[in-house]
Parts: sequence; structure tokens; C-alpha cells
Amino acid sequence: MKKGKSKGIVALVIIAIVAVVLLVTCPKKQAHLDAIDNVYAEAAADSQESGDLISTVGSYLGGKIAGTAIKQMLVVDDYFVCSVGTINTKDGKKPLSLGVLGHVFILDKDKLVHWGAE
Repeated sequence: MKKGKSKGIVALVIIAIVAVVLLVTCPKKQAHLDAIDNVYAEAAADSQESGDLISTVGSYLGGKIAGTAIKQMLVVDDYFVCSVGTINTKDGKKPLSLGVLGHVFILDKDKLVHWGAE
């Protein structure tokens, strides 16, 4: 076998292995929902650290309401190697989260937390 062909085969094997890993670790909708819950939990904890009871309660209740609404509107598109969570707003379809390699990344945590305040 020629050296050029063996490099090509090795490259194809590596690409196939990476594709299989991405396919197997592609997060499902529940992982996106859990990531959204984590963002709201972090925001509530940050508010609690401020020591202002009214702000803490407001942040907690607002987060629960906004989080529930967003989770109801969330659509997760599975692209096999990654998944993208979006919501439909009056301004169109907005990306909210990206899932790859078993982890979900929230694209804009501040905007997510303050969604209803705009």
C-alpha cells in the first residue's frame, strides 16, 4: 500500500471516530431544559448573595415564571452531531442554546435571565 493511501485511510478513520463520538454525545431536549434551570438557579443564588430579601424573592419568582415560559416555547433541533435550542419570538426564531459533546451551552445567560424584563 502506498504511503498516500494509508494517510487517507487514517484520516477517514479519524473522521469516522469523531463523527461517532459527536453522534453518541449529542444532547437531547432534557439536557437543554436542565441547562436553562441551572442558569435560573445561578441567578437566584447571585440575587440571594446581595442580601436584599425582596430582590431575592422577586428574582426567584420571576425566574420560575420566565423559565417555565421559555421551557414551554423551547424547540430543540437535533442535527445528529449537535443540537440547537431555539424559541420563537415576535422578532423571529432566536437561538438560545447549543449542545455538543454531552454539554449544553447557553448562548446569552444575561438575556435569558432578563427575558421578560425587555
